Amino acid sequence: MKFFAFSLFLTLFGAAELLAQPGGSQSAQTIHNHRWELTEGIQGRHPSARYVAHGFSTVRDYVENITPEHFRLHPEFASALSPEADGAVELIHMRTATAKYFLLPNGTFQAKKCLGAMHYRDAQGFWRTVNDDVDQDGADFVVKNQQYPFRVRPDGSVVAEYASPVVWGENATFNGQAAVYSSPVFDGRTLTYPERWPGVDMRHELRAMLLKTDWLIRHPIQTAGEYSVFSEKVRLPAGWNLTYNSGEFVDGKWQGSLAVVNVAGQRMGGFELPLYYDSSPERSVPLKGCYTVENTSDGAILNVWVPNAWLNAPERVFPVVIDPAYVVDLDNDLTVNSCGPSAGTQFFYFDIYTSYACYWVNSMQASIRYHARNGAWQNEARIYVTGPCSDSYGPLFCNVSTEGFCQLPPLTLNPSCFPSQTSASSCNPTGWTIRTTTEFRRTWPTTDALCDAYYQRILPGDFVMTVNYTYFEVTSDGTFSGDQTICPNGDPTVITGTPATVVDLPTQCNGVAYQWQRLANCTGSGWVDIPGATGLDYDPPVQTATTCFRRLTITTGCNEENGPIRTPGPTIQVTVGVPTITITANPSGAACQGTPVTLTASSSSTLAYTWAPATGLSTITGASVVATPSTTTTYTVTGTDGASCTNTQTVTVTVNPLPSVTASASPATICVGQSTTLSASGAS
Repeated sequence: MKFFAFSLFLTLFGAAELLAQPGGSQSAQTIHNHRWELTEGIQGRHPSARYVAHGFSTVRDYVENITPEHFRLHPEFASALSPEADGAVELIHMRTATAKYFLLPNGTFQAKKCLGAMHYRDAQGFWRTVNDDVDQDGADFVVKNQQYPFRVRPDGSVVAEYASPVVWGENATFNGQAAVYSSPVFDGRTLTYPERWPGVDMRHELRAMLLKTDWLIRHPIQTAGEYSVFSEKVRLPAGWNLTYNSGEFVDGKWQGSLAVVNVAGQRMGGFELPLYYDSSPERSVPLKGCYTVENTSDGAILNVWVPNAWLNAPERVFPVVIDPAYVVDLDNDLTVNSCGPSAGTQFFYFDIYTSYACYWVNSMQASIRYHARNGAWQNEARIYVTGPCSDSYGPLFCNVSTEGFCQLPPLTLNPSCFPSQTSASSCNPTGWTIRTTTEFRRTWPTTDALCDAYYQRILPGDFVMTVNYTYFEVTSDGTFSGDQTICPNGDPTVITGTPATVVDLPTQCNGVAYQWQRLANCTGSGWVDIPGATGLDYDPPVQTATTCFRRLTITTGCNEENGPIRTPGPTIQVTVGVPTITITANPSGAACQGTPVTLTASSSSTLAYTWAPATGLSTITGASVVATPSTTTTYTVTGTDGASCTNTQTVTVTVNPLPSVTASASPATICVGQSTTLSASGAS
């Protein structure tokens, strides 16, 4: 059992960044064993000397050695072994969809955790790193290194490759005119389709988990009516729907986002609120756009409405950008659609992973950064963090005047708000929900100024937490005498145990004590302390039913707030019972007088057998005897096990007496050639 004394850095990164956590496809037991070996090899007052003692000169060599054979086939295994700037080496077999773990040269661990997917499973079941690389697949352009790849087809339509694909961009029209399918210009990230319609280009920007489509209108549009309308087909799997999500109806049109919802009602993705803006330097008058959705048998027709009065206004600077975006759903991300001020709240479930044992939290810090890119108008953010208890931290302030990230200084959190694990019944991975409220402000003169929904985003990866927690290592619970079997109302022998071995016990601890526990019937989890049973050994009293016992190793004074740490040792079972016996006879049924019958006793236990009475038996000991009684006789066999527990079983051998037969001749004497009558009686 291990109790940690190190700093664990838990960093939440965006879905497009390189990341990972423990788990993988191994069984829990296998993973536990590897973690045990890992910390055993490097932990101690001079942890780097530990892996040297194991014959390895570097952390990299050690991690490579302990990586299970199957995970050495991982396509990213070689790159995972390349040390980070701080010397950390990834434990690739411990990845999950949302996190990965590292081993540092000083023997501590570093976990990087994301609230969204930073890994996706490939065809071999390995967790691979999500990224936004764009590859060409024939005539298609694909962002494939994510759980649900995006595929842009030659006609400009887009496929989100869920288990059942979602397709949009087919049958596209602008003011009723069909699109012209021209070859795109590709710059490594963006596909531009010139003259999609006269004077209108289309542009796809491909990112991990998000595809941003812009229509670039290069001159005023001369058309009748109040609106110019972009329309396209959205093809959905059976039972899926395109629904209005967050927003409101304005003049019969939806000013907000749309959700793609599967059969189970789960949001799988959606279209963000469209924004319209021109090419003026300040971009100070963007406009919130509107959708309408027309349901069809296989999906929907999506319409994007652009007011002609705004589009053709004298002050408009062309090209004008019509900006919707499709997002593969990112849990817990926060999109800011206004710089009003506006505020949004995120809930982070943040878990500390230690598969080893109990621990306590010493200190915690949280920090947040946000994106302000591509000329977005945001210039100030205020961050508040609220923990599971009543403590609140913040606000912190950050100003952005240029493209980039706003990094706020860390907040120090009260560790008492984040419960430690010190109960023997709950020393498992734990977690807390941490709420962050991000408030955005602006200083622009125009009240209509908006934030770009694509670039103005608080991503899961922008929440960073540092957690310090303490542990020590119980390298051995001691050696104990084994299980016992006793008779009902029997007195078990003393259960003996040697002292536990504890390594690196902090000086503030009061040392090691012991407490014996019992579990009735050896079922369930209802272990109870045995009053006064606090020694190395324990002498159980007379037992009437099967009972289990174990010894806890207790360290006190290590953390007064959380109480003593109780580490359970192995379970010793005292089984109460008597052996069962069965008897078979061969031949079975009644036998004639003088016919031998073989009697055989058997049991699931190893027994010594004696038979009684001795009359008619070939022997009175052993599992098999031969019985030849002259009359019907009941025999009793007694079985005795190694604990001197006995049981008996009986069998009756039924004997049929031989018949009395007489014979006569009449006449009794005859001459040669004469006859006589022979008669028999006494049998059938």
